[in-house]
Amino acid sequence: MNAYQINKAVGLGIPLLILGFALTITNPNDPQLWWILIVITHTLAYMHFLLGYFYQFKMVRRSRNKTMMISLLGLTAVSLLFTLAFVLINATSLMAIIAIWYFILHGTLNEHTLIKQQFPNAPEAKYFLPFFLYLSPFFLLSLEHPSFFFTPRLEFLNPAPEVAINWLSNIVSLDFLWLSSLLFFGAFIVLVPLRLIYNRSYTAGFLILAITLATIVTFNDARPLNYIILYFIALSYHFLSFSFHFLQRYIKERPQLIPTYLFHHFLIIAPFLVVTLLINSGIPHIRELHWFLFDGKIFLFLAMVHNTTSLLNEEWFRTFVNKTEVKYFSIKNT
Repeated sequence: MNAYQINKAVGLGIPLLILGFALTITNPNDPQLWWILIVITHTLAYMHFLLGYFYQFKMVRRSRNKTMMISLLGLTAVSLLFTLAFVLINATSLMAIIAIWYFILHGTLNEHTLIKQQFPNAPEAKYFLPFFLYLSPFFLLSLEHPSFFFTPRLEFLNPAPEVAINWLSNIVSLDFLWLSSLLFFGAFIVLVPLRLIYNRSYTAGFLILAITLATIVTFNDARPLNYIILYFIALSYHFLSFSFHFLQRYIKERPQLIPTYLFHHFLIIAPFLVVTLLINSGIPHIRELHWFLFDGKIFLFLAMVHNTTSLLNEEWFRTFVNKTEVKYFSIKNT
């Protein structure tokens, strides 16, 4: 196995092992399982968000590139103000939906960047980036599942299916979700399989087309998909994959920095893990501290900052700000 295959095995394998073990002692419709999966996902998310920003800020500062520093701070401010606007109008549920879609776009961009670093003959962006159009409906069409309805304090509202649909309709129309999903699938079909067929790549084109059409039929029959399980697998995979990716690079290029890199992970994960383990201990204010650390509004702010500032790691964005010579997250400069 090459480095990329090992990375995918770790990034996807760990969440699947956790989920598989959990499903041996409970069932996929247990709200307690959903709560545990959210806590694990958000713990990994804070690790990813905070470390990502820390290393990114350090790299920009060391580069002494004023344009990039202004860009980093500007993107941070814009994402904070955008999220704040939704919080102030009490539309955090809608903001959460937007953040998920934005995360899928962010993850697709990052994955393509990672593939380009690993393979000399990486897929062209025009074929890979539309993948986010294929992934987005998975989440849009799972929003009506009851597992979507947790408060910012991670308290489950436990709505009946018909109540969940009614609540979701007050946030965003179900017809809009279906129409958006069909448009996403349609755009993906045009941009990938039909383009491949047009370019005479018949086997790949017709195979991807068949998979896409089968997905649409499956969604229609199996809706709603379990939102939290999809959420856990997709987000945890991304967080673990990229932490492991930079560990792989440290092992290869600067092994002396591995202890510091791992300690930074521990420094962030430990408080969230300890507070979660002690939540039912009866220790004064532990539950309130847990509510604060895992507050959904704080999570949204950090998620939007991370997704937005990560644009600085994309070559096309660096070209846009006319500073392509700065290589972010270069192990040699950390």
